[in-house]
Amino acid sequence: MSESFLEKHVAQSRDEFAGLPPEQRGPVVRAAISDLHFFFDEGREFAQRDAPARSRELALGLFRAMESLGSSDAVTRTLRERIITDALLRTEADRDQNVYLGKLFTRTLTHAVPDVIFQPATGAEVARALRWAREHGVPLTLRGAASTAMGGAVPNDSGITLDLSRLDSIEIDAASGVCVVGAGARLRAIHTKLAEHGLALRAYPSNLGGTFAGWFATGGIGMNAYGAGRALDMVRAADVLLPSGEHVRFHDDGRVDLPENQAHRTLTAAEAASWLSSRGYPPFGLADLAGSEGVFGALLHLTLRVEPRPEVGAFLMSFAREADAVDAVMWLSRLELPARPANVKLLSGSHLHHTRRVWEDEDARKWHDHPGALTDGSQLPWRRIAGPRELGAACSDDAHDAAAYLFVDFFDLTAARTFARAALTCPGDPRVLDRESVRFAAERFKPQQTKRLGPGMLAAEILLPAGEVKRFLPRAAALARNAGSALDAEVYFLSDGSALVIAGYLTDHRTGAFAIDLMIAPALLDLAMHDHQGRPYVLGRWQAAWFVNKFGPAAVERLRAIRRGLDSNSIVNRGVFSCLELRGALGSIVTATFAPGVTLNRTS
Repeated sequence: MSESFLEKHVAQSRDEFAGLPPEQRGPVVRAAISDLHFFFDEGREFAQRDAPARSRELALGLFRAMESLGSSDAVTRTLRERIITDALLRTEADRDQNVYLGKLFTRTLTHAVPDVIFQPATGAEVARALRWAREHGVPLTLRGAASTAMGGAVPNDSGITLDLSRLDSIEIDAASGVCVVGAGARLRAIHTKLAEHGLALRAYPSNLGGTFAGWFATGGIGMNAYGAGRALDMVRAADVLLPSGEHVRFHDDGRVDLPENQAHRTLTAAEAASWLSSRGYPPFGLADLAGSEGVFGALLHLTLRVEPRPEVGAFLMSFAREADAVDAVMWLSRLELPARPANVKLLSGSHLHHTRRVWEDEDARKWHDHPGALTDGSQLPWRRIAGPRELGAACSDDAHDAAAYLFVDFFDLTAARTFARAALTCPGDPRVLDRESVRFAAERFKPQQTKRLGPGMLAAEILLPAGEVKRFLPRAAALARNAGSALDAEVYFLSDGSALVIAGYLTDHRTGAFAIDLMIAPALLDLAMHDHQGRPYVLGRWQAAWFVNKFGPAAVERLRAIRRGLDSNSIVNRGVFSCLELRGALGSIVTATFAPGVTLNRTS
C-alpha cells in the first residue's frame, strides 16, 4: 500500500494511522475504502481504467444508469467498484464449475469473457440493468454461484455478466414456517441461519457453495428427493424481474403480485393470465420458472417452506450384484411404512471404493481431532443421525467392496425402525453397514470429494424412468470402460417413478486422454436418449442442442413462445437452454453436426 494511497484515501499519515487505538483503525479504513474491488482499479474513473474500449464504454453507460436511481449513500458509495472491468476478474467469469473447456469453446465458438461484470446490491439495480441492457441491445448473463457445469452462467456474446452474489439476504418467519432467501444466498449460510432457529429445509442440493435460486432454476433434484420432491415443491413464492425489468411475484397457487408501481396488487390466476397477455406475454407461472435456467428473468427472492430440524435414521446397504440393488428399490416402493424415505440413492461399487480411499486419507489428518464450527455438524439441516444398529437392524461393520450400494434414510425414526425390521426380507440379501451408514449420511454435502483422485471428474446428468436404470447402468459402464474410464455412478430415485442418474467418471485434464474423456459424457446421454427414454437434466449452454429431447415437441413450442414474448431479442442468457448458438462459420458447422456427431461417435 503506497504513501499516496494513504494520503488520498485515509487522510492520515502512516505514523498517525499506526498510532490509532485498534478499535479506531477499522472504522477509518472502512470509511476510506468503499469496496474490495477498489484494489483492482484503484478508484480510477472508467475512462482511465486499464480495460478494452468496449468495457470502458459499457461500464460508464451502466454507471450513469445506476447513478440516476438515487439509491442510498451506502449503495451509491460502492457503485463504481461494483462495475468491474478488471481483465483477471472478467476472464474468471468465462467458466462455471466445469473449468476444463478450452479457448475453442470460450473464445472462438462463443465469446465467454464478459465486457463488464456488475454486482447489483438491490433489486432496483437489477431492474435498471435489465432495462438498460434491453435498450442498448447488450447481452446480459445471470450468474449466481456458477456451481453447475453446463455453461448456463457463462456469456455467449460477451456483454454484461450480472453477478447476483450480493443479493444474499436470508429472512426467517418461524411462525409461518417460511424462509425468504435472496438469489445470491449460499446454501451453507441458509442452513446455518435456519439451524440457529431449530429449522431446516426439507429438500436441498448436495452442495453448500451453490444457491437455492440457482438449484431451483436448473431443475431442483437433490437430497431428500424421494420423500420431499424437487425444489419447486419447497417454493411458496418467487419474486422475479422479467427481462423488461417488471417485478412480478408468482405464488404456488397461481396468484400473482405486482409489487412495484402497482400498489401491491394481487391478481387471481385468471387475472394474472390476462395481465401477462396484455403485455404480450404468454401465460406462465411458478412451475415454468423451475428449470427454466434464467431465460424468463432474474430471480430476486424465493419464499421457501421450512420445518423443524429432523432426526435422521440412515442405512447404507451393500449388494453382491448391481441388479439386486435396483430390485431393492422396487421392493422398497411397495413397502408399507409409516413415512416415506427421504432418500433412496443407488451407488456403484466404484463410488464407495473411491469414497473409502478419500476417507482413509481424511482420517490420517490430525485436524479432524479438533473440529471447528463449520465441521462439527451443529449447523447442518438435522439434529442428529441414528445408525442402523441403534434402529434395530442386523448390521455388519465389515467395509468390504461390493458391486453396488443403496443409501436409504428417513426423517421419521418410527419409519426407520420399521424399515430396519423389513431389511431382513430385502431382495439380494444385502449387508447393512452401521458406521458407514452414519458417515455417508453426515457427508452428503461432499458428493464430489472423490474428484481429488482424478484430480477431476466429469459426469452426464440424465433423467430416466426408474424402470430403465437396471438396463442402462451396465451399458453405460461398458461404454465408459471402452473409452478407458470406470463409471462412478450415483442414482437419485424419486417417488414419481423417475430417477436422476449422475454417470460420473474420474479424469485428469492434464493429459492428452482428456480429449477422449470429454466425449464420454455426451455419449452416455446419447445412449440414454436413444435406447432408455432418457433426457438431459440440465441444458445450460453446452447441451442446449437437446432442448427438444428434454421437453418434447409440444412443450418446446410453448416454452419458446414464452421466451419470445418476454425477450424477443434474447438479451438475457442468450445461447442458454433453448438452442445451441455458436459463432462464425465453424460455429454453424458445429451447431448443425453436434447432436448427430455425438450419436455417430457413440455407435462407431
